[in-house]
Amino acid sequence: MGLMNTYYTYVHGKRKEDDIAVRKRIVSEIQKSRTNIINMLEESSVSKQKETVDFCRRAVDELDGFANEVDLSEMGHRYPFFSIQRTTDSGAIEKLVGFDRTIIDRMQNVTEATLRLHDLMIERKAGLDATTELKKVRQYISNARNAYKDRRDFIRGLR
Repeated sequence: MGLMNTYYTYVHGKRKEDDIAVRKRIVSEIQKSRTNIINMLEESSVSKQKETVDFCRRAVDELDGFANEVDLSEMGHRYPFFSIQRTTDSGAIEKLVGFDRTIIDRMQNVTEATLRLHDLMIERKAGLDATTELKKVRQYISNARNAYKDRRDFIRGLR
């Protein structure tokens, strides 16, 4: 899958390990994006761009909330899917792998977008509307966060 070093696509007996690996990867992307936005926050503060500062803070809050959700979902191992006594059909496994890929891809896109936006801010690109771009970034974060919630609900429903 290429998502991370140890990802077994939820083979029997490795489900908890895969869940942990996915969550660690998501948190890693969240932290990278957060660092990029904190750098933009500092740039905006120095440039006295109050509206951009506000949107940077909102994006950081969104990322912090997402990271918290991912951390708290560690308790999800109590669900039947993580029991070594349970089997799950291949269609459900494929759907879960699809959720993982979608969320990680979305968070990698957020990381790349925040890095590019920060670069443009440093270069002081003419015509750059950082506030509008940050609104888009927040929407990308929300999309990833909603996909994670869907993943978590899907796992809860697996028997």
